[in-house]
Amino acid sequence: MTDKQEDLIAALDALEDAVERPDRPLDSLLSELATLLLGFSRDSFQRPRVHRMLGIVYGHLGRDSDAVKELHDARELAKTLSPPNYRELGHVARALSAMHAASGDERLARDELMTALTFTAVAGEPEEVVRLVEDVAQSELDTGRFENGALLFEFLLSGNDRLKVPDYAAQGARVKLVQALNALGRHDEVPAHIKVSHASLSEDDRRLRFLTQLEAARASAGLGRHDEAEGALLVAENFLPESQTAIDHSEFIEAVTELQEVRAGESSVESLKHLVAQYT
Repeated sequence: MTDKQEDLIAALDALEDAVERPDRPLDSLLSELATLLLGFSRDSFQRPRVHRMLGIVYGHLGRDSDAVKELHDARELAKTLSPPNYRELGHVARALSAMHAASGDERLARDELMTALTFTAVAGEPEEVVRLVEDVAQSELDTGRFENGALLFEFLLSGNDRLKVPDYAAQGARVKLVQALNALGRHDEVPAHIKVSHASLSEDDRRLRFLTQLEAARASAGLGRHDEAEGALLVAENFLPESQTAIDHSEFIEAVTELQEVRAGESSVESLKHLVAQYT
């Protein structure tokens, strides 16, 4: 491998996290990736990777047709290599699964997710397997298969010798596990997890702290402790983003409405009335 090729691959490595979780202008990412693409021949082992990353960025921009084209190009190139780039095939399938899920096509999303998990099990790194287990567990949660979701999130919390689950993944898994437990009506198991979350999350983990408080409210409501549930919602309000269009506001409204329904027939305290008036 030439020094130039090594430099190109190093630059591509540096862009992976920025593509997955953009922290810079998307147009800038597109420009950098397009420049890198010119440096790899069509039969390069790395070229499918560039197409896949371009597809993800196009997806972030809402340019779905361009995203699908790039992802399909990545898949075809990865398949025709000798040997095929199985690891990249797993990444492409995961990206396509996310796109199908966003468009509401649960069947295709699940099919691609299973493909991603298979290829990643064949050739992926342990952290990539962990990421896909997270995706599958989230899919189970989203589609109402709460028992499966709970089992997978419990696995992410316990981990094993081969899959070293990073702390941030375990923290997210705990919140998702609590969501599954509440959905299953296993509210009495929630407080212990809430206590651990409070002890492990920092002030910067605002979204996880917000979601933890919502689930604490749901658990308390499910156990008939309505005043505690309302107190948890008041704490959750502190972690709402300023943007009124953020998804957190919709989730907050949903939780407030759930508590209203549980308390039907009871006289709501003034603070709950204030929350309902403010967010509905």
